[in-house]
Amino acid sequence: MPKVLFVDDEEFILEGVRRNLRKMRDDWIFFYALSAEDAVEIIEKEGDVGFCVTDIRMPVFDGFRLLSYLEKKHPEITPFVLSGQCDDLARAEFQKRNVMFFEKPFPAEDLTAAIEMKLMEQMV
Repeated sequence: MPKVLFVDDEEFILEGVRRNLRKMRDDWIFFYALSAEDAVEIIEKEGDVGFCVTDIRMPVFDGFRLLSYLEKKHPEITPFVLSGQCDDLARAEFQKRNVMFFEKPFPAEDLTAAIEMKLMEQMV
């Protein structure tokens, strides 16, 4: 069962994600982190997280730093960005890193379809 980690420093965003993805709870295992530091702890503890969906603008340890951490330490984790504040420079950086970007508020169907597509690619 795929493990998906959501990272956002705003609790109400994570609650919205929980509600929007409720229909997937029998197919995926979800983790939620209120900071990138908490996300790293979950990743290290779980060991086999497949996907990380992160906000970019977070205090101290931001989403860009988390993406760099994933690239260096856990390239097996597929990253996604879910952010409401993103400029063209940041979007260009995501494209360069081959990271899919979703705007808040996000369409849950688009995100689930993207994760399912990546799962199918991994099976091939």
